[in-house]
Amino acid sequence: MGILASGAAFSTYEGIHTITAGGGQVEYAWVNYLVLGIALLMEGTSLLQATRQVRQDATDHRRSVRQQLAASDDPTPRAVFTEDSAAVIGVLLAAAGVALHQVTGSAVWDGIASVLIGLLLACVAVLLARTSKRLLLGRQADTRMIRAIEQRLEQQPEIDDVVDLLTMMTGTDRVLLCARVDFVDTYTAGDIEHACVRIDDDLRAEFGDLDEIFIQPVPRTDQDLRDRVLRRYGQVLADE
Repeated sequence: MGILASGAAFSTYEGIHTITAGGGQVEYAWVNYLVLGIALLMEGTSLLQATRQVRQDATDHRRSVRQQLAASDDPTPRAVFTEDSAAVIGVLLAAAGVALHQVTGSAVWDGIASVLIGLLLACVAVLLARTSKRLLLGRQADTRMIRAIEQRLEQQPEIDDVVDLLTMMTGTDRVLLCARVDFVDTYTAGDIEHACVRIDDDLRAEFGDLDEIFIQPVPRTDQDLRDRVLRRYGQVLADE
């Protein structure tokens, strides 16, 4: 991200300098096109590979490509895809600037292309920085996963109601889960212990991202807990 920010600043400076200072005709334009062509081929190949990876990850998680890029907890494919996309767009902008400079004889087009590339790199740097910050601070798991876990817990005969679900990403494809549930009162402590072991195994088998699972018995009538759940999710999980 630091390299992207530096590149954005340098490209923008060069673009503004070219616009204000002007320049002569393009010399040896074919060299520019050759270099840009090689760069486009290399960056395009990398982008195709990154796109395949993102699509495969989206298929595995039953998401669209856009949802995968927005919700993935693995920053590497997203960073590669974003940087390669910016690189391809940057090469095309540079080629357009060289072509317009050659046709019109005005270096302003080169300057405009450099400024646009600088802005593009700045946007990519900000996007990746926001993603990294969110991962460093820790965030809850995908909402669809939370709802699916809630439904699975509600189906267990020993559980009367799911009162609260807390999740946190602890790494790539690693989710910590704390489930606060109201167990059926007629079950004994031994029954609940065996149920917790079975539920833990079932959840891990269905949701491969779950790393640590904690099941805490709580009464659904706890008003303070219900208020906290309401503030977190906008609704109370426990039935009225």
